[in-house]
Amino acid sequence: MARRARLRRGPTRSFGRTAIDTFVFLVALAMVLAALKFSGLLSIDKGPVRVIDGDSLRRGETEIRLSGIDAPEYRQTCKDDAGQDWACGREAMRALKQLIGGRDVACEIRDTDRYERLVAVCKAGDVDLNREMIRQGWAVSFGSYAALEAEARNARRGIWRGDFERPQDWRKQHEANRADATGVVTPND
Repeated sequence: MARRARLRRGPTRSFGRTAIDTFVFLVALAMVLAALKFSGLLSIDKGPVRVIDGDSLRRGETEIRLSGIDAPEYRQTCKDDAGQDWACGREAMRALKQLIGGRDVACEIRDTDRYERLVAVCKAGDVDLNREMIRQGWAVSFGSYAALEAEARNARRGIWRGDFERPQDWRKQHEANRADATGVVTPND
């Protein structure tokens, strides 16, 4: 009879086995959430943003970098087809502000960068900001938008209307200049 009572209650689990099972479950849950975050299935709440430059936004304390594109830095200048300098970095920022048009922005997280910024594909209404910045010629592609970059280059839109230094090369040069002048490099571009 004592044996029947034990069978009805089920097998007894040790505290150690329960703790291990709980730990394994929590690790698996964390892995699933990380996979969802980096696959773009987790999104940042839709809402207002502040434009930092042609490929960066801020919502509250959260900085968001547009995935797959690189726009001229705010202080960067380009040359038009007549060889005159123009503030292409400021124009890229204005173009992004215009695309947003005061609307709320929704972003799908793809990654984080070395500065702990979220890297995302963002939309203002139905406008894909990443694609449009490339299509309008205000940013260069990191591979995923190569066809749109070629279209903008052929049509001489935005930065493609003259000569410019690729933003990543401009940053390297100016970080080196800051390091030469101060001995310290700060990643604020």
